Amino acid sequence: MDDSVKRNQAQKILIVDDEVFNLKVVSLALSELNVEIIKAVSGKEAVELLKKESIDLVLLDLMMPEMNGFEVLEQLKPTGVLDHTSVIILTAIQESSEKVHALDLGAVDYITKPFVRAELIARVKLHLALRNYQNTLNNYATNLEQLVSDRTMELFETQNVIIFSLARLAESRDPETGDHLERMSRYSAILAKKLINHPDLDISINEDFARIISKVAVLHDIGKVGIPDHILLKPGKLTSEEFDIMKTHTSLGGDTINDALKILRRPVDYLQIACDIAYFHHEKWNGEGYPLGLKNTNIPLSARLVALADVYDALRAKRVYKPAFSHEKAREIILSERGKHFQPIVVDAFLECENEFIEVSERFSPPET
Repeated sequence: MDDSVKRNQAQKILIVDDEVFNLKVVSLALSELNVEIIKAVSGKEAVELLKKESIDLVLLDLMMPEMNGFEVLEQLKPTGVLDHTSVIILTAIQESSEKVHALDLGAVDYITKPFVRAELIARVKLHLALRNYQNTLNNYATNLEQLVSDRTMELFETQNVIIFSLARLAESRDPETGDHLERMSRYSAILAKKLINHPDLDISINEDFARIISKVAVLHDIGKVGIPDHILLKPGKLTSEEFDIMKTHTSLGGDTINDALKILRRPVDYLQIACDIAYFHHEKWNGEGYPLGLKNTNIPLSARLVALADVYDALRAKRVYKPAFSHEKAREIILSERGKHFQPIVVDAFLECENEFIEVSERFSPPET
């Protein structure tokens, strides 16, 4: 319901007393207020009403048969009803300990019978105003939380679109990539999720890491925008000199993202992970990769995962210099590189989730697999 409609509605008061005469007296005393009055002749009836209806204020008698006022409060407290309903004890009990006990159970005030009409009206007005103010604050907090959530989601979506667009710009120069970016995103995330809480992993990763890597893995080859066409699009095998130039795409991509980090002047997880991937996804576990020849756990984990995902996808896709390999053949090659190109536990993770790799490969099929 719209908040403005709620504000224009009369607030509701529930009067709870087993004496019908008392109900009439209290109702009459409050008749000048712009409120809706509801009556209950037992604690049980009051509890049922409060579970079904939104009540702003309850005037609750303590001494009632079957279910007294204390028991009503005890029943309501764990349900959360008292979070949005105020309870004033209206009782003939004089003992302070009993009143304090009622307040401990969630009541906000008490009025002793026989009451003074002016005092009753003043207390009721005060607590209705407080309840209205609390409801306004709650609505504001809820709306603010939703606004922040919507804005955060919008920023995430914008970020992801920009990342994918930049990656697609780099990949668009290669007509044979197909759905390479989509597959890379999914393969990398599959491996990351499989390694969450892995006891032998050198660093601890969580769902956030898997989510980030699924987004930024697509930037692994962004540095290819700086590679000349005659090398990037060469139909045959590259010469050693041409391959040296091709290898610079790692530094070109990493430097570009690192420059973005410098501009921000603060750590940003997704950019740091993207930077590590761009720089180091061609490093090898045995130290024979490039650009720096990093070895073992000196290679960032994100790059180790993307390295396997990238090789698997390259093996499964047709290129001008090679046919498309079957999953079984790609699996065989990756297994042969365990401990050489790839970290052993990353290969083991691949083997545990290879059916998911097959599913992604078939859904976003590379050419002529």
